[in-house]
Amino acid sequence: MVNARNNPALRIQRQAPRLRPEIGFVPWGIHFFAYLVKTKAHTNPGLLELVYHLGDDGRQELALSVFNFLRGQAWKDFCQDRRIAKGKAKKSISKAVSNLRSARAAYSALLASVPEIALDRQLGDDRRLHFSDILEQEATFLSAQARIECAKSQSRYRVRQLCPPERTLATQTVALLLKASGKLTRFADSYRRLLTITSDASIGKAFDSFLVPQLVDKLETEEAHLRQVASRVNSAFNKKRLGTGADWAILVRLQSFVEAFGLRWKPYLPPHTTTILRESDIADLLEAGKAALGLPEDSTFVNPESIGRALERFRQHPGNQWTCASLRQSAQTICDGLKIRPPSP
Repeated sequence: MVNARNNPALRIQRQAPRLRPEIGFVPWGIHFFAYLVKTKAHTNPGLLELVYHLGDDGRQELALSVFNFLRGQAWKDFCQDRRIAKGKAKKSISKAVSNLRSARAAYSALLASVPEIALDRQLGDDRRLHFSDILEQEATFLSAQARIECAKSQSRYRVRQLCPPERTLATQTVALLLKASGKLTRFADSYRRLLTITSDASIGKAFDSFLVPQLVDKLETEEAHLRQVASRVNSAFNKKRLGTGADWAILVRLQSFVEAFGLRWKPYLPPHTTTILRESDIADLLEAGKAALGLPEDSTFVNPESIGRALERFRQHPGNQWTCASLRQSAQTICDGLKIRPPSP
């Protein structure tokens, strides 16, 4: 038995240390605005005027932007999820391309050996269908044809003995039908799975009915399309351009929101109200946000020069041009929804 009292190397804590619970947005917001009023009323009065005139919806948008930006761990978890999603997307697309090539080769071989299989037939049932549904319909048809060919050869064999060449040809036809059916089914399944890669944009096409010989051309075209999609996976799932420790897109949108608000409401605001959110204004907001979260007082995210450089890098990144335009549009939409009206003359 170990003597804990006389053993200096053994330390048993009488009470486990309490971890600070995750603060909610509402209590955090109370501390956030209280800190702004207490510490920035004299050093940055223009910012306080802006906060006052934003109204309830505008203040909530501003506070949410600061709150979400400071939740660094949530952003890191999101980036980790995106890395996992990127790996799954690359694997799914690569598998679809591989199955497509096998299906195209098997179907081309079938048409070359049994050209009558394509006579007077259309795929798609005279309506627009997803490509995977068209492929599965054709696979079902080929499987049924293989069963018919088997039945025919067996029936003829009972009536009279088939000569070896005829027997070989029948066997080869059944094998080609079954192989093409299986390959089309496998590609259809992997192609349909591409719809679940991302909820933002589906990968896959739908077609109107077309002639059977055109299926090979459709497969070739879709292979080229999937290879283009695969080449864009890295950039589509890359979140490092938005920031590593935090999502700088949040602050870019916040700046756009304040700018849009200022353009609309400047004639009705006091003369010195902030209408362009400078780096120093953002630093004051982040300082208040960190204080409300109880984070240690250091220079992380509260240095105006560092903030300015980070925002400039974000805007200058070639992969963020579309993102910046989307953020500006989002800011305009938020301004459209503010429940404030100009004062009566």
